[in-house]
Amino acid sequence: MILLDQILTEWNAITLINLKFQHFGRLFWILPIVLALILILVITFVKLDPRLKENKKYIHHRWVYRSFMFLTRLVIFALIIFAFAEPYGEVTKDIPGDTSLTILVDNSTSMELYDLSFIPILKNLIEQEIPVKLRTIATGLDSKIGEGVLANVEQNKNLLVISDGQITEGLSLGGISLLASNLNSTISMIELASDKQDFGVEVFGPSKTIAEVNNQYKVRINRFGESQAHKVKLVVEVDGEQIIDTLTDKSIVEFTRNFTEGTHKIEAKLALSSGGDYFPQNNKFFKTTTVIEKPKVLLVTKEDTALATILDELYELTITNSIPDKAGLEPYYAVVLNDLPLESINNFEPLQEYVIEGNGLVVVGGYNSFDNGFYKDSIFETLLPINIGTAKKKPGGANVVLVIDISGSTGFGFGSADKSVDVEKAMAIGVINDINENNRVGAVAFNDKAYKVADIDPLFVNKADLIDKISRLKDGGPTVLNSGLRGAYELLNGKTGSRNIIWITDGVTLDTIDLMTTEEIIKSMNNDGIRVYIVGVGKNANEDFLSKVGKYGGGFYLRASDATNLKILFGEPEKKDVGQAFQLFILDPSHFITDGLETDAVLYGYNQVVPKTSADLLVTSDSGEPAITTWRYGVGRVGTVTVFAGGNNLGELLTAPNSRLLTRTMNWAIGEPERKEPYFVDVSDSRVNRSTKVIVKSDKFPKAEGFEFSKIDNNKYQSTFVKNNLGFDSILDHVFGVNYDYEYQKLGMNSGLTNSIIATRGKIFKVDEVDEIINHVKTVSKRTVTKRTTLALPFLAFALLLFICEAIFRRLYESWIMR
Repeated sequence: MILLDQILTEWNAITLINLKFQHFGRLFWILPIVLALILILVITFVKLDPRLKENKKYIHHRWVYRSFMFLTRLVIFALIIFAFAEPYGEVTKDIPGDTSLTILVDNSTSMELYDLSFIPILKNLIEQEIPVKLRTIATGLDSKIGEGVLANVEQNKNLLVISDGQITEGLSLGGISLLASNLNSTISMIELASDKQDFGVEVFGPSKTIAEVNNQYKVRINRFGESQAHKVKLVVEVDGEQIIDTLTDKSIVEFTRNFTEGTHKIEAKLALSSGGDYFPQNNKFFKTTTVIEKPKVLLVTKEDTALATILDELYELTITNSIPDKAGLEPYYAVVLNDLPLESINNFEPLQEYVIEGNGLVVVGGYNSFDNGFYKDSIFETLLPINIGTAKKKPGGANVVLVIDISGSTGFGFGSADKSVDVEKAMAIGVINDINENNRVGAVAFNDKAYKVADIDPLFVNKADLIDKISRLKDGGPTVLNSGLRGAYELLNGKTGSRNIIWITDGVTLDTIDLMTTEEIIKSMNNDGIRVYIVGVGKNANEDFLSKVGKYGGGFYLRASDATNLKILFGEPEKKDVGQAFQLFILDPSHFITDGLETDAVLYGYNQVVPKTSADLLVTSDSGEPAITTWRYGVGRVGTVTVFAGGNNLGELLTAPNSRLLTRTMNWAIGEPERKEPYFVDVSDSRVNRSTKVIVKSDKFPKAEGFEFSKIDNNKYQSTFVKNNLGFDSILDHVFGVNYDYEYQKLGMNSGLTNSIIATRGKIFKVDEVDEIINHVKTVSKRTVTKRTTLALPFLAFALLLFICEAIFRRLYESWIMR
């Protein structure tokens, strides 16, 4: 009976799905069997009595009999061969699930803005139909909502969150929604209403600056509830002097200020009536800006240059025509060599030691330097992040593997309509179209495992097939980030020529071990000569992690909008000769020098240089020639500027906004602007009830009441403190601001919570939609299970049944003939 039930189940599967075969080639075994059966049908192997040959009735019956035997044997053999080909199918069925509901309540301080009196009533109404649990996930000033939700995510469970989703610290909701989705758990939420309003204020601007430089500050006014359109009185004071007193409905108010020396106090406050503002705690904000001495910079140049004007505004500049000895270099944070030929670069060893010890060097090109200044094969060239010469692209010289994230987290999170996985596929196809077809390209997709999409082959051979295979990828499954990189390494291992990985992912995972493993794998691959370029997609992309490991991989991190930058590396940009106009192209937008910058400079000259393997190529010309390249030399920093204008000057690089490329390159080379000072106190503005770090550099062990210091480096000491009162405070005569808790800053509904709801098949309900909540829980609790079923048994059973029927027929036929 059990066997019969199994046969009937598998027969139902055959009728409900498209039949597939594990070994499709075995179906062709039927051909020789058909030929053999035809031979048996037409050839008589048994000698007949001559009298029977003349009996037409006998001959007719014999032909019918043999034809019947041919057909039945053919069907029997066909059924057996079908069984040997291992047919299978997928049976989809709905099974009942857990219809219970867990209500997660956020009782943190920010939730006081909402009326939560409905919660007991809601719980009582729902539990009349389904089991309900009520749990608290946050209280007071502690809004670790991510941890609270995570603690309640279980297999096939349904959660209803009552929260504004504002997280002050801890896990993000994006990663938790991914885990919930993988566990088939749903997260829904209640749309909260409020009749309260609140105003808050914040100040943004530099914490450190140099004297007599204009600093831009932004005052942001946060509004909640009906206060959105209301005007408020904003007062801003700088060092006790009132500079703003205005009634405004703007969200951002800006002002500019320059300072001479010392630490300066900036206080912003809102003047509000007590009845029109719920939280008075966030109506004041305290910020400090400390003026530090201008870092000393040495400019070595043979000719007058407009570059000196820019440097003199920001730094304590010294100009000379030769490189001093080691003692002469010591006071300077960075040295700039302006278009010097090799013969003018004397004292190389002191300069090399100066950089190794942690100082900066910026080498500016022109008609007298680099390829024009005989740097090639010199000892000075070893100090630079570039080699002299032109890059010769060998046809087919680059091996590129696209690694595409198809895990469940890419099924959502890019926009209102597009899934991240669709954007990833489109991006991968766009990259393929940008890559020179002489390169060799392969592809790997991954979730918790790696799947080879295509081997590494010349792109002109496999381009159409590669695009087709990528376009048909489907998302699903958990995420193991390192699995895709392992799969790419298997394809690249043993390949000659340059080896590169373009990793397209959101980088989202809750597995910290996976993150650490991924980091180590990328480092190992870079040590093995493989460069990793990362393209981050999705609204919840783990940009901090991806940007960090992009540097470890010898490549860089790009946002989705910047993916076309890869054309400079692997495409075939139009070649331009010196003298032709070109624009600049920011290749790596995640570096300190280039972050957030846009350029519009038109230049005409460049030096013939090639970035070294371990260097960072940040900016190029639109034809791919290096413009700004950096690297670390010892603990020092070296940058090169190898583009210029037609008159052998920096041209439009000296005017805004392009001049910021030069000043940021200088700031990067300088590094910590107080490192050469014998004494300093470094402490940032803090928040009440939050731990803040203070660092002191001193030749004596620092002492301050209420602080315990520990040594962290030569003449450097560290301590932490917690302040409970708003306002300005000080330590060792250094002033800092103490501001309200983050809980009062992040008010209103967090859109990230809504994204998490969508990602887990959850819904957003109104308070009175009790029936809808119950129906939703019952609906999503029905789990759809897809099971792969082997279907060989029905074919063997039918073959056996047909053989038995045939045997009965033969016995009956022979009995009839013998009569």
